Amino acid sequence: MQRKLAVLLALLTMPVVIVVFWVTSPASTSAYPGALVTAFGRLCGLLGAASALTQLMLIGRLPWIEKALGMDKLARMHAALGPVPFFLLLAHAILLSAGAAAAAEISLWRQVGDYIIGYPYVLLAAIALGVFFFVDLLSNPFVRPRIRFEVWYYVHLFMYAAVALAFAHQIVVGTTLITSRAFRIIWFVFYAAVILQFAGFRLGKPMALYLKHRFAVAEVTKEIWNTTSLIITGRRMEDFRYRGGQFIFVRFLAPGYREPFHPFSLSRPPDGKSFRLTIKSVGDYTAKVADLKPGTRVFIEGPLGVFTADRSRREKVLCIAGGVGITPIRSLIKDLLDRGTDVVLLYGVRNPQELIFREELERLQRDRGLVLLPVSSEKTDGAGLTGFIDGALIRRAVPDFVERDVFLCGPPVMMKLVTRSLTAAGVSRWDIYSERFGF
Repeated sequence: MQRKLAVLLALLTMPVVIVVFWVTSPASTSAYPGALVTAFGRLCGLLGAASALTQLMLIGRLPWIEKALGMDKLARMHAALGPVPFFLLLAHAILLSAGAAAAAEISLWRQVGDYIIGYPYVLLAAIALGVFFFVDLLSNPFVRPRIRFEVWYYVHLFMYAAVALAFAHQIVVGTTLITSRAFRIIWFVFYAAVILQFAGFRLGKPMALYLKHRFAVAEVTKEIWNTTSLIITGRRMEDFRYRGGQFIFVRFLAPGYREPFHPFSLSRPPDGKSFRLTIKSVGDYTAKVADLKPGTRVFIEGPLGVFTADRSRREKVLCIAGGVGITPIRSLIKDLLDRGTDVVLLYGVRNPQELIFREELERLQRDRGLVLLPVSSEKTDGAGLTGFIDGALIRRAVPDFVERDVFLCGPPVMMKLVTRSLTAAGVSRWDIYSERFGF
């Protein structure tokens, strides 16, 4: 039910705006020249602003939405809506100018100039439109991989300024808001709800969490040559609760760490005293983690995610991990075993030397009944499976895989190929659980 409500909230925002606009704006389609074009222009403006607010709401960390869908799906929904506000607001500017130009019997370009020069906040609204365009450009799938995450993140923050500029423009010259008291109340409530959500859950909650726990690095440990674990502790850690498989956004309060929050999985079950992050060196930011000193303060947002044992509906589970994708699965397995679940772990690495948490996993195998099946992509002389985790290997190693829920985490390409292999072999897509850090 929570999931259905969350999806409805995201999908029905703009239809609701259309209905309310139509009910509260009976004069929108009157017969003066350009009236219908003008009405559509006004509606596009409201829909553009509503879609931008919906985007902010989706990543606003609203607990009941996040717990229903998970940050993975919310981030993808947010990205899917990416270009919608820009195109709607562009249509708003063009249609409104065209309708006014027809009514005044002047050229479109002259009307655009009159709007920008003669109407308050229209120039600022035009700047906001340019911000939307620039952010969408940097978020394009062809551009985004070619720029640093930090650049993309900080440019993205200008979206908040663009939304504020659009709101100021609507209040001063927005015909629908000026003429309809009912719509004005609804619109103010919509904006206020999104602002309070952002202030409360994106700013206030992490600050309160830090002030309560005073998180700090307690220990830095090298797991393998390119992977480091951090033990984070603090005050009243018994009150910091999370589930195996969840993740947090982290910012290290240390010189050289001006970058924004980065997501990392919690790689150890909670013990009420500390938690562990296990981080692979894959870029400038993560390469510095091994140099962090004990005592470094840590700012945290979370825990987040629905990649937890609660999603499992069967008595048997197959966990599939690739490389550092073992981090959420390591903590998840403990919860599954505590419930009496029959757990098989297929763990793909390049060679046995790159197995992370080897001793911990072997202990779970020896003491708790975990079936551990390492898979090396490089040929080795030792025992174990060799190759890549695909449909053929899964059939050979886990003959009853169709009867199991599947928890999957690893590189995006691997996850895509494994999911395709499993569904082709008869596993329902609804029985495959995964989360991708597409933030």
